[in-house]
Amino acid sequence: MRLDRRQFLQEMLAASAIAGLPCQPARALEVPLAFQLHAVRGLAAKDFPGTLRAIARLGYNEVELVSFPGYASPAPRDGFAALAPMSPRAVRDTIEDAGLTVSSAHFKYEQFDDTRIRNSVAWAHGVGLQYMTVADLPAASTLDEWKRHTDSLNTLGERVRNEGMRLALHTQ
Repeated sequence: MRLDRRQFLQEMLAASAIAGLPCQPARALEVPLAFQLHAVRGLAAKDFPGTLRAIARLGYNEVELVSFPGYASPAPRDGFAALAPMSPRAVRDTIEDAGLTVSSAHFKYEQFDDTRIRNSVAWAHGVGLQYMTVADLPAASTLDEWKRHTDSLNTLGERVRNEGMRLALHTQ
């Protein structure tokens, strides 16, 4: 049986959590490493504190999140509905209690529109983020469409910078 990266990480986290064994392969590198929570969203949705503790036992120092409210749908790439009701402060406290830090989270492009950006920024501040990462862009097939996206990202970057954070773009 061949596992992809996400399956491997999920199995490794589950095994570590179940066994309760100290496992610190990441610390052997002596550099701070972050773990993207999205890779184990099913486990996190069932047991957020336990999943974070397992990540920390693996030797990770930081966790990268997604905006729980923005990724709350039942769509396959989402799966954070169970965590969406958590207050940003509770998210932050849970991460700190596990011995981890957080500096960035992915946000869907639509979470930056004029009707939702205030809530997105408030969530980011409450969690303690330094970076708000745009996880996706609308489809573009012409140079003019890409230029509009670039202009939009520059505008968003300025708005986020005015809130004391930085904007990042997740490329695929």
